Amino acid sequence: CRLGWQGPMCKQCAILPGCVHGTCHGPLECRCEPGWTGFLCSTPICSAGCSREHGGCRRPNSCRCRVGYTGPNCTECVPYPGCANGSCRKPWECRCKPGWTGELCDERLTYCDDHPGICLNNATCISMTPDDADYRCVCPLGFYGRQCEKKTEFPATDLVPPTPVDQPWGSSMSSPSLTTPSSSSSNVMADVTTEETIEPLGPIVITDPPSTVAEASHTAGKWPPEPPTESPPQHLDAENET
Repeated sequence: CRLGWQGPMCKQCAILPGCVHGTCHGPLECRCEPGWTGFLCSTPICSAGCSREHGGCRRPNSCRCRVGYTGPNCTECVPYPGCANGSCRKPWECRCKPGWTGELCDERLTYCDDHPGICLNNATCISMTPDDADYRCVCPLGFYGRQCEKKTEFPATDLVPPTPVDQPWGSSMSSPSLTTPSSSSSNVMADVTTEETIEPLGPIVITDPPSTVAEASHTAGKWPPEPPTESPPQHLDAENET
């Protein structure tokens, strides 16, 4: 027989070498049987819904959980052994239900039962551990505080902003700005006082500064400039004449 065929007349196909759970319709094929998958049909197909992260299977249509998980589809965590009144979010936890405490959630919290009426205004009392202040009050709407003894003060909803008041602005003010009623009187008095104390300005005369062109022309081209010649004192001239 040629490669891929077998039998006394070489009419039967030969499956792919290594094919575990498969058959062939042609030479060197590996067609998986129901419940198996993979290149060599060696991987079983687990039951529907089995968690791929926390479960697996060794035979088709089954679901075998990994350590720390349980349930038909291996989606439930296993709590800590001995956990009485608690649950878990990951393996080996023991999260106590309301009203229970302790490492195994086997100690009942009875502070609210032992102290009835500690929460006021129809608040709900929740017993806590001594490390969490023994109790907690869930206040209804409109109350707050440790024991819901304080009433919430809601702001009035009918308040409106104040309207601007007409003010006697001076003629020099072109565009007056809006002010609050509390400061309007002081602003008006300030404007009136300012208008009464301002005096009109007199005529402004601009004179030409003395020209320095002549002095600059005498000293042009000299470096450094020569100091001006001083005239002799008058008393020395009088002595020379005598």
